[in-house]
Parts: sequence; C-alpha cells; structure tokens
Amino acid sequence: NKLSIDNCTFSIKSSQTFTCSFCRTAGICTDKDCTVRHPYNEYRTSFPDWDILPSDVFDSSAYWMFMMNKYEKELAEWKGRARPDIPQHWKTISKQQAKDSLRKLKA
Repeated sequence: NKLSIDNCTFSIKSSQTFTCSFCRTAGICTDKDCTVRHPYNEYRTSFPDWDILPSDVFDSSAYWMFMMNKYEKELAEWKGRARPDIPQHWKTISKQQAKDSLRKLKA
C-alpha cells in the first residue's frame, strides 16, 4: 500500500477519488470510521476556498516532484504507507527549479 505520488492538478482531471481521511486531516469530517470516497473533480464541495488549476500532464509541477522526492520517506511514515516509487527524472529537479515552477503559477 504505497503512498500516492499523484498531484492534485492531474487528479482533478481524472475519475480518481480521495478518501474521507483527507477530509478528517483538514477538520472537515469528524467520523473516524468514515469510508466515503469523494471525486477529485468535485473537490470544491469539500474545499470551497481551494482553486486548483487542472492539468493533463501527470508531472506538471516541478515543485510537487521536488517535494515528493525530498520528503517521500517522511510523508510515507506520516501517512502509514509504504514509500512510493519516485520516477527517476523527479530526482534531478533542483530546489531552484521547484521555486521557479511556483513563480510561474503566480504569473
């Protein structure tokens, strides 16, 4: 049961779903036994203040790739999952490239 490396910009264009455990982490759902799955493309139902720009490209965010590569062990431990399979090219992204990708989003 590996940690997912999918990013939100890609997931909201898909038919994938997220679990209510994510809503619990955000303080939206208080039922610890809830097993409801929510479609990513309807994320605003649970998170109306969020604005996620959709992308058809799986690895569209250098920032996401950098952060997942750098902290994959800690994230997997925090979520109680096995470490994910990080694509090799994600390991070549520099901190500066990650920062630059965020600046492009704001432009």
